[in-house]
Amino acid sequence: MLRSFACQSLSELPRALTLTKTDKIYVTLPVLVLAFQKLNVGVLLVTDFTEIPDLGFANNQLPQSLPDCFVFNEKVLNSFKVLAVGVPLYRVEQVWNELQDFGPQMKKYDYSRDARCDLLPAGVIAILNFKISVYNGYLEGFLGKITVLNRARINSQECFSEIDRGIFDRYMARFLKNMDCGLYDRMIGSFPIETFVVRKTLPGNWRSPRCTAQLAGTRHVHSEHDETNQPAPIKSRKLNPSAAIYQQQVTQPPATAAASRPCEKNELNQADDKTHDTQVFEADTSVIEWSRNRVNDVTFQQFSQVDCSKMIPGTCLRFKCTIQEIWPPAEDIFVKAFRKTLEIVQLKFVLTDTKSTSVIEINTNDEGCEFFGLDEVEDAINHIESFAKSVKLLVSKEVTMEVEAKSMTLPLGHTYMYWCPVSQLSDLVAVN
Repeated sequence: MLRSFACQSLSELPRALTLTKTDKIYVTLPVLVLAFQKLNVGVLLVTDFTEIPDLGFANNQLPQSLPDCFVFNEKVLNSFKVLAVGVPLYRVEQVWNELQDFGPQMKKYDYSRDARCDLLPAGVIAILNFKISVYNGYLEGFLGKITVLNRARINSQECFSEIDRGIFDRYMARFLKNMDCGLYDRMIGSFPIETFVVRKTLPGNWRSPRCTAQLAGTRHVHSEHDETNQPAPIKSRKLNPSAAIYQQQVTQPPATAAASRPCEKNELNQADDKTHDTQVFEADTSVIEWSRNRVNDVTFQQFSQVDCSKMIPGTCLRFKCTIQEIWPPAEDIFVKAFRKTLEIVQLKFVLTDTKSTSVIEINTNDEGCEFFGLDEVEDAINHIESFAKSVKLLVSKEVTMEVEAKSMTLPLGHTYMYWCPVSQLSDLVAVN
């Protein structure tokens, strides 16, 4: 009997013992693609971060050539959250072409090679339709259709004809709780991940709050059955760890008396260029000890290797780089909803030196005002067009960028660390 099964996550799939050989139940769910390999059949490994006990992957029912574990934010993903989905051989190339649509970073992967079939670093999110099947008493899937969700498809909303938006939003909430900064940065060029980290209004006088190294290292607390702290097996993924844990909404950080910026331009101009203004980066072990009262000169390669989650808020770095991309488009930076005040959207700057890529960001109206040289957002009302033109001039431009480590308090008290530009738009545009 062919029928669709209404469920909102893998955890709601029917148990293996309740299914018969004549059941043909199809399910459509949003998932993260963990791996894809061509064997006697194609095999997709996916997760939606919910668990079910009778999955074939968790019970060692799959070929040894497939990755045997996946690591998120220094935590090994519970194997009871990984579903294997079979793909007939004649559709392997079709599925691979669909996965390639996620973005140019997919060119580095290869479904025919063990070492390159692990797709977790790419962060491919898809809508997956599959038939539930039982093999050796355990649940697996058999592919019906896969639709990869890239930036264009999300922005056009066409993908939501296949799945309820509420189901997708709940999936994204789970995804964000598991994501680290490295995955966020790799996805942003292909998927509008920033639109799912919703900013709430923050006080206009907020700056980087002073906090301890322990606060900067705060991590999500996982339950014992959720994920394990044990060392990963040899074939596990090695991602750059990050203490930043993304949630769906950003809440107001605690006010502090020491919230003033440590590297205002007037302070820098008063300092001695040779002995007080800069501190040269020498070794990674000195990162935490960098001064909050000076601008630390580094190369872009050194900056791109720094783990922001281990920085003390207020630390400033300066380096040369090329601005590869600014998102969203310049025309969409200032927004005004009906009966609302003018706001500056969250901005992402993709920086590069041809060898490495890093992302810095503006997350509050106050940070946006500083970047654009405004006292308050409403002052931009007559200059939006000129600001947009200036922002466009920055793309592909080589600049000397100054950034500051900032922290933001997320729901449940978690701390998100990020790099925010200190350099102003007018200064960056003026540099020849």
